Amino acid sequence: MSIEESLDLSVVDETGYDVNQIKLKCDLYPELRVRLNDSGEVEPYAVSRSEKKLVVLPQLVDIRGNLIYPQNLYLTSCARRSKSIETSVQALLMFTRWLRANNKSYRDVFADPKDGVPWQFAKFLKRSIRTDIYDDRAKTIELSTAKTYTRKIIDFYKWLNREGIFTWSDNKRPFHFSYKRIPRTKSRDDIDMLSHTKKNIEIIVQSADVMNIFPSSAKLNPHQKLKPLTNNHLSILESYIQSDGFSWRDKLMFELSYKGGLRVEEVASLNEGAIYQPKLGDKECALSLLVAKGVDVKGDKSRVTKIPASLMSELFDYKISCDRLAIIKKVQESLLENKGEPRLFLSTRTKSGQICTNTIQSSWSVLRKKIRRKYGDWYYKYHDLRSTFATDWLLNKARNSGLPFDFYFSELQTLLGHSESTDTMIYIDLAKDAEMRKEAAERRNSEAQGNR
Repeated sequence: MSIEESLDLSVVDETGYDVNQIKLKCDLYPELRVRLNDSGEVEPYAVSRSEKKLVVLPQLVDIRGNLIYPQNLYLTSCARRSKSIETSVQALLMFTRWLRANNKSYRDVFADPKDGVPWQFAKFLKRSIRTDIYDDRAKTIELSTAKTYTRKIIDFYKWLNREGIFTWSDNKRPFHFSYKRIPRTKSRDDIDMLSHTKKNIEIIVQSADVMNIFPSSAKLNPHQKLKPLTNNHLSILESYIQSDGFSWRDKLMFELSYKGGLRVEEVASLNEGAIYQPKLGDKECALSLLVAKGVDVKGDKSRVTKIPASLMSELFDYKISCDRLAIIKKVQESLLENKGEPRLFLSTRTKSGQICTNTIQSSWSVLRKKIRRKYGDWYYKYHDLRSTFATDWLLNKARNSGLPFDFYFSELQTLLGHSESTDTMIYIDLAKDAEMRKEAAERRNSEAQGNR
């Protein structure tokens, strides 16, 4: 087995590896001049810039703190063209780590592109594609991520050739390109005074041969497309939202989704009357999501879900807190204009005083970006919190009772508010798959211990 085949994604995706990302203040358009020093000799010097012209730019460094060439020059070039270069940074970071793990250089390119490092790295990405959420491998990536990273590496080599840093030739060619002509059909709605000049216009698309190794789509069953948080990743999430300084409101909104299965629309529109003080000794509390109370429930189907009593108690504390009462005071006029019961979560940024789903999604994106700075593989959408609730609830119920997953089908459908039984069946299939994998892992461990 070659070195490339023996490595998995965890080797090139660990914090503390000998190539890491840092943030530096840089001048995107530096200017170099020469001057005479006191000895009469000519010496170069960089023209000083004001702080306003400096930007914070991600850069790659090795374990000694040395900047890595020419990857950082490419990232600077990307920053001149685009405000967001995070994807380019992650692609170059993984590529550089992979090169060092294999004792290779970006210059290891040959007459046959398939023998060069760009192709080998693309094959490595293909092997790292997630087959399902319970993939046995430590770290995996999505098909779309593998394709995007490969396109970034293609662009990197194009830039190397364009800048003369690594010139392509017949003996050194990273890729073969093909061109496809796509005719531009005229629509009936395409009314243009100059339309007669556009009759034979074609769109020419350039494609690198390395992209053909990836499948057009990930062939996953519906339940394999779900992505509930793993226990480890859930612990990471809770360590951030429970830390000092994190928004209390945002923490409660996120917990409602992964502890109660609420959709983002339901969190945003949850009425304050649904929150109450739990009774002493209660472990679970019923949370009513009623359309009549203004809750934006999918399909206008009211339902009652269950949340931990500890969460309900904290929600009640938030409901009567000084922070929330201060917001109510600021948006009191808007609340009076709106008929119906006030929402639990409010905002001073909207005229109505109601928080928007985009605000919640934005808060989630900010948190996710912060977590990914330390844990690169931690990537979840907000809706994955709801999937986490459903799978955890179902697995705990079945394991505690010993009853099959199908026994809890109706109760799970009610908790999630599914109109279609097929939507609920996806979670049943996921739980069955997870249980089979767990049993297989336990059997392998038992066999391994018996063979010692």
